[in-house]
Order: sequence, then C-alpha cells, then structure tokens
Amino acid sequence: PAPAPAAPVPAAQSGPPPPPAERIHIGVSTDDKQDAALVALINSTLTHNPGADIAFHVLAPQQAHGRLSHLDELFPAATFTLATLAPSEAKIRSRLRALRGREACDGCGGSEDADRSPDDESEYQRWAVAYLPILFPRQRRLLWLHTDALVQADLTPLWRTPLAGKPVAAGEGCSR
Repeated sequence: PAPAPAAPVPAAQSGPPPPPAERIHIGVSTDDKQDAALVALINSTLTHNPGADIAFHVLAPQQAHGRLSHLDELFPAATFTLATLAPSEAKIRSRLRALRGREACDGCGGSEDADRSPDDESEYQRWAVAYLPILFPRQRRLLWLHTDALVQADLTPLWRTPLAGKPVAAGEGCSR
C-alpha cells in the first residue's frame, strides 16, 4: 500500500499585530572630554534594553558634533539627535558668571565648583537640564542620564512611571 499523504502544515494564526514599540527618549550632555563615558552609557543602555526603540538626544559642543555624528554607525539599534547649547550659550555663561560673582552661594557646591570657570565647557554643560524645554521643544518626556551612569536594567518601567502632572522627577538612587 502507498504511504498516507503528509498532513498539511497549518497556516500561521493571524491575530492583531503586536503594538508598536514604545520609543524611549534619553537625553545626555557631554563635553569634549567624555567620549568614552558616552559610549559606555549608550552601550550599557542598549545591552540591557535589547529590542527597545531608543532615541538618544545628545547635547554636545558644536566642535564635537563631527566626531559624534558616527554614533549611529557604532550603535545601529538606536537613533541619535545632536544638539548644542549655542542658542542659549551667552545666557548660560552670563548666569554662571553672576553666580560666581556672589560672595555667598548657598548650594553651589564645594571648592571643586568654585574652581570652575563659567567658560569651562563642562561647567556650562551641567546646566543643560535647565534648558531642555528650549533645546527639545517637541519632547514631552525625556530620561536624563549623566555620562558617568551605566544602565543595568530595563528602562521601560522608569519610562512609564507616571509623573502625576509634575514636570520633572528624579530617581532616589541607582540600586533596585
């Protein structure tokens, strides 16, 4: 007798398509001296968030943009936007000079801060967070990370944390 024909392979079940990946927007400020730290931050973020749709918004001095424009080649799993403080630079430097001119500065930091010049690139880059609404006006939400951070977990829960109408929130620490 002839063998029985093979049973047809069932067609794949078609259901609703999966929801589109939620894009996580990460902001970071860097200066000319922090390339390795920035690469480490990006690498740790992508390593611990495989398959996530991540957009990095990198704030850097104009002279660093040529070097940083290759980040998308190093990390094709993410998208990158480069920005500069140039439109607000004069205002920021002026305010820093005014702060340095005060004899008593509550909460300005220790002697390390006192030694910094308003013309020091890293000093004025630290103030970038105050200008985020101006620098990224279309962003409704942005996770702001420092270049010395290493991401060690999925950022989705942090991204989805309700802000209850508040314009900003901060994490208490880096441990779970």
